Amino acid sequence: GPPPASSNALVEFKAGKMSYDGKKVKPERRKGLIRVTKDMQGMIQFSFCDAETKNKIDNFYVFPGDAKFEKVKQTKDRVYLLEFASTKQRFFYWMQEEEKESDAENCRKVHCHINGLPLDQPAPAQPNIPPVA
Repeated sequence: GPPPASSNALVEFKAGKMSYDGKKVKPERRKGLIRVTKDMQGMIQFSFCDAETKNKIDNFYVFPGDAKFEKVKQTKDRVYLLEFASTKQRFFYWMQEEEKESDAENCRKVHCHINGLPLDQPAPAQPNIPPVA
C-alpha cells in the first residue's frame, strides 16, 4: 500500500493548539501533531493535525522569511508561537512530547524548515588571517 502520510514530514511532533483571545492564551483539549511537509512543487506547509484522525486543523503554506516559530518568552510553560510577518497572524501551540528536552530542537527544526534554512547551520567561519611576522 501507499506509505503512511507522516513519512513525508520534514519534522513532526506531538503538540496542542491554544486559543488566543487578544490578552491570554488557553490550551484546547484536543491532542494533536505539528507537521512540516514539502509538497510536490517544493512548497513548505505547516500543519496542525488532530492526533487521532490526522485531519488538518490548521494548514499554512509558508514562504521563506515570512514566518517564525519560537518559544513564547513570557511563560515558563511549553508554549510556542507561529507568527507571519506579512499578515501579522499569530498561532499558539504547546509542546506535548514526553521529552521536554526535545522542545528546543523541534522548535529549531520547524523554524529552519519554514524559512528554507539548513538544519546544520555551522557557526560563521573565522577568517584565515596570516600571523604577522
